[in-house]
Amino acid sequence: MSMIMQYVRLRSDELTRLRDLLRSDPNGAFDFVDELADLAVDDVPEGRTFDTDRAWAGLDHLLEKAGGAPVNVIYGEEALTVDDWGYAPPRLLDPAEVRAGADYLSALPFDRLAEHYDAEALTRAGVYPEIWHTDERARDYLRRWYDGLATFFARAAAAGDSLVIYLT
Repeated sequence: MSMIMQYVRLRSDELTRLRDLLRSDPNGAFDFVDELADLAVDDVPEGRTFDTDRAWAGLDHLLEKAGGAPVNVIYGEEALTVDDWGYAPPRLLDPAEVRAGADYLSALPFDRLAEHYDAEALTRAGVYPEIWHTDERARDYLRRWYDGLATFFARAAAAGDSLVIYLT
């Protein structure tokens, strides 16, 4: 079974609705975000959702080795509930945090991040998905998802959106 980090963009009114649902109908809160993720909305450039496939833990490891971002761009910040939405509770980045994450990611190209790539260290640390010694394309795999994450954050920041982040 694969664990995949999910990101969903929320406009201000949608975040308000989500917070209301978290108080009144926790299961409905998940359904609400899941429905938003499935919407193809014309005024949400390049989509409302993104996932980092199974690269999330490797990216988190590299970001930590690089000194860490000003906000947690992999897991999010504020826990929205204690209920798991997959493997852990969903977390939030508000618009200011999304902007801080976008600025950080845009200032850190993958080639600089990759200076911290060490297949042996990733393997010793047991960093999911434990492909680092068995797949010679692992660094390129991380690049693909990092570049997509940076683009997604930039678009969300430009729109002033919040992000809900959860591991499925």
